Amino acid sequence: MNDQQAEYIFSKFKYSVSKGLIYDNRAIRIAPRVQNLLLCLLEAQGDYVDQRKFSNFLKLKCPVSPTAFWRTAYLLRRVLKDKNDNIIYTGYGEGIRLTCKIKIENKELEKQIELQKSRDNLFSSALQSEEMVRTAFELASSRTDRSLQLAGSVLEEAFIRYPTLAIAPSLQADLEISRIIRGYCSCRKSETKILSLIEQALRIDPRLPSALASKGWMTGVAEGDYKTALTFIDLSLTIKPNLWLGYFYKAWILIGDHRLDEAEEVIDQSLLISPLERGLLGLKGWIVLVKDGVEKTQKFIDEMLVLRPDVDLLWILSAIVSIKNCEPENALAKLMMAKKFYPDDFYVDANLAWVNAKAGHHSEALNFITKFKRSGSRYISPVKLAMIRTALGDSIGAKNSLKMAEIDKDPWRLFVKYDPRLLE
Repeated sequence: MNDQQAEYIFSKFKYSVSKGLIYDNRAIRIAPRVQNLLLCLLEAQGDYVDQRKFSNFLKLKCPVSPTAFWRTAYLLRRVLKDKNDNIIYTGYGEGIRLTCKIKIENKELEKQIELQKSRDNLFSSALQSEEMVRTAFELASSRTDRSLQLAGSVLEEAFIRYPTLAIAPSLQADLEISRIIRGYCSCRKSETKILSLIEQALRIDPRLPSALASKGWMTGVAEGDYKTALTFIDLSLTIKPNLWLGYFYKAWILIGDHRLDEAEEVIDQSLLISPLERGLLGLKGWIVLVKDGVEKTQKFIDEMLVLRPDVDLLWILSAIVSIKNCEPENALAKLMMAKKFYPDDFYVDANLAWVNAKAGHHSEALNFITKFKRSGSRYISPVKLAMIRTALGDSIGAKNSLKMAEIDKDPWRLFVKYDPRLLE
């Protein structure tokens, strides 16, 4: 996290405090959205955090799960350069409670951290299992097909070693959903595997928020049952109000149900929780493009690319804006920026093929389709093929691709009504 990103996170943190969102009304515990903002802030470099000048202690008390506990402890050690001298583990009832007091004033950081755990053996296994989960997160961070598959393998091994680790199959399901969204695999072919992973997680923990949210997304996308899908997702957010992925999935389903205004409200709410999450930023930019036009979209994109230049969907949206402004060469330059972060990625390449088609470089666009057909082992979203064929003037081919999107249960078919690349 660089200084600009940390500054942005910090502004969101101050906003939440100013609006009285730091505590919920049911107990003396930090509001979930502020938990996430604080964790994001702690991810900044220690010397940057020292520059923040608070005159009072922030007193934060919140019950946390082993997962949240380990992530918090890890971040605090990393940021505060603590060698475990100030991290104390003691028994406490049935769960783990974190009490954190942080004082930042005149570049001096005082801290007192008390971490209390219920059972030594639970905590010991949690440390080992969380290490594997964290490794999976790190592998998946680039969002390439290879990295997502490797992360899934780590989670599969974690579940074999720790059969009660419900989060492992749940996260593995989320990674498979990510592969579907990025067009690396077919929802129809992956549906059985994903639902099996979700059910494994829910058998261990019937109220696991991430698994409920994933089940909701699959119910909406694969089965077209938006009402039941939203029921699952809303339950997950009731249990864990700071689950950003739940908001992301909910917005996706609302878009499919043609409730764009509600989807935007959900995304805006989620950005208070996780302001720099790539999926949320991409979806927000897409909604702004559909609702508010090119000028506001480019303004939003320019602001966010300073903070997250690695979000390929922002570059893709910016390229769409350039095409709408009759600037095809500028659009190509923006797609090349996306390729800088994803050099061998069919998701980015499909959008590059669309831009080439719109720019009049039909041979390059046709070469992409030919390359896809010849690859055999590669999959690409039928909706993406439809948008390329639309740009090439092949209306029959585009219609056939959209029919295949229904058969393959392509999640992007939920966006077809609004996608400017298909409304030509």
